[in-house]
Amino acid sequence: MGVGRVRGNMLMLSVSYKEALYALCMGMATEAKSRVVPYQTLGVFACLLQPKSRRELDSFLSQLVAVLEQHDKHNNTELSETLLAYARTNMSVKGTAEALYVHPNTVRYRVDMIRKVMSGFVLSENIGVSLEVICTFLRWRDAYRAESGE
Repeated sequence: MGVGRVRGNMLMLSVSYKEALYALCMGMATEAKSRVVPYQTLGVFACLLQPKSRRELDSFLSQLVAVLEQHDKHNNTELSETLLAYARTNMSVKGTAEALYVHPNTVRYRVDMIRKVMSGFVLSENIGVSLEVICTFLRWRDAYRAESGE
């Protein structure tokens, strides 16, 4: 269960609902131990999941996957599919290998390639991205889409 922040009046109920949904989905994405995930405990994720930031986050994830798809097209690789499977299996090499029907060493090689391709992909002028954070956000996006019916 996600919990949004308490608001001063009923007109802000929809904002609390959205925050609760974001917290619930982040709890699912991070496999939180508690079944109750308060929005205010999400730390930096709460900042990144604000409505304006969320649109930017969706755009960023789409651009990242597009970069990997472009690399796949030019190099006959399967990095974008590997990234999505790696994220969905909570970064498990074994789980990804099983999902893609490949050897675990193939997954390790592809993850290294993803890191190399991503090393040139930055959030802004000089802020690099972490594969772990990307995977968390991909899982959050999947959970959000499933819970909100998007």
